[in-house]
Amino acid sequence: MYITTVTVNPCIDRTIQVDHVTLEHSHRIQKTLCSFCGKGINVSLALDQIDQPVKTVCLCHSDGEANNFFKENRLNSLLIPVPGKVRVNIKLFEQDSGRMTEFNENGEPMDLATVDKVLLAVNSILPTTALLVLAGSVPPGFPDTFYYELGMVAQEAGVPFLLDASGELMRQGMKASPLLIKPNEEEFLATFGIQPAVTGEFCRVYRDMLDKHGIAYGAVSMGEKGALLVTPTEAWFSEPVKINVQGVQGAGDSMVAGFAAVLAKGNPSGGEMLRTAVACAHASLELPGTQMCTMEGLQRRLPLTPVTQLCTF
Repeated sequence: MYITTVTVNPCIDRTIQVDHVTLEHSHRIQKTLCSFCGKGINVSLALDQIDQPVKTVCLCHSDGEANNFFKENRLNSLLIPVPGKVRVNIKLFEQDSGRMTEFNENGEPMDLATVDKVLLAVNSILPTTALLVLAGSVPPGFPDTFYYELGMVAQEAGVPFLLDASGELMRQGMKASPLLIKPNEEEFLATFGIQPAVTGEFCRVYRDMLDKHGIAYGAVSMGEKGALLVTPTEAWFSEPVKINVQGVQGAGDSMVAGFAAVLAKGNPSGGEMLRTAVACAHASLELPGTQMCTMEGLQRRLPLTPVTQLCTF
């Protein structure tokens, strides 16, 4: 059985690295990295690199970028041909501060016939799927209910799914009762109007939100502030630790991969889930550009990743 990911808005990340940014000044570029990616693709790469069986459903634009990528990386994939070119995102990484500034394109507009093709493709591989990961933005033309529709297809097949989205995509997708959601701090505030905090009070509010939609687990990644995981019976916190940050855009997707890997095994403890997910994120932070965690990085970071029980419900 596989963990299956879905990517309907793939991209090329062009990461530009400089010492620091001073507005209205010229800058000398230290390094430029280009990576074909997307949240679901990133999760697939991370899972593959930590030895988890994974399959990827992805839109394949006529420029051939997706086809070349999956052949080169030998990832198990189901590609859906679509017209146009893959979008290009600019990531500006400041080495001195570790800050990332992003400029993301929307992507080629798609029609509802493409939505139906994705639904059919996912439905066709659910019999071999242990866990489905729905992550990332959707192209113009896709409805806000897209992840809800996919989630319901998964639920009808008895396949649990993870949801990593924001805004209306997240709000609608939650109605299909994912097993876990993982917004970051900024996305949580923008989506729900609540500022995440490392407190029992916040965790109880989050637990109530999850219960309304039949969701077992809710995580929040908070960057330098650490990460939270709310389970059905308790909340866990992983405090920040010192890391030599080389790139930040793959960390959240590596975290999702860590959650997926543990959940696919069944009946994990909250502490085990959060420790593995955060260790995956930290292993990605140590790598430049859009690079995902490796097994070596995960094993190195696991004993360095603290987790504590914050409260019980």
